[in-house]
Amino acid sequence: MGIRTSEPEAEFVVLRQAYDDAFRQFSLQARLLQSLASHPLPDGGAMDEASRRVARAHLVYRERRNALAQLLLSRLAKGAVACLAHRAQMERLAYQLWEEAGRPFGRAEEHWYLAGRLLRSTA
Repeated sequence: MGIRTSEPEAEFVVLRQAYDDAFRQFSLQARLLQSLASHPLPDGGAMDEASRRVARAHLVYRERRNALAQLLLSRLAKGAVACLAHRAQMERLAYQLWEEAGRPFGRAEEHWYLAGRLLRSTA
């Protein structure tokens, strides 16, 4: 029985694997080109072909990197929106608690932390 992963996690795993594979391929092609270039009398045709392979591998690597980055950035953006919504809810509750306490001077922090505890306890 295998471990089940959520759909978003599975998407990350697939994109990360594709990125890793593309990086390894790009690295391999670059090393092959360096090896050819380090030969005392490099073969011009082989160098041209190796250069084309490096360029293709680099293009694939960039595409895979960008796909992975896009997924991670979209997750980050969703988290930021949720964080801002939570903060706004906390501000409203803290203000309401402050008003109900008679708007005492210098106790804003007390109401802020109380609002946070109340929200966490209802989550």
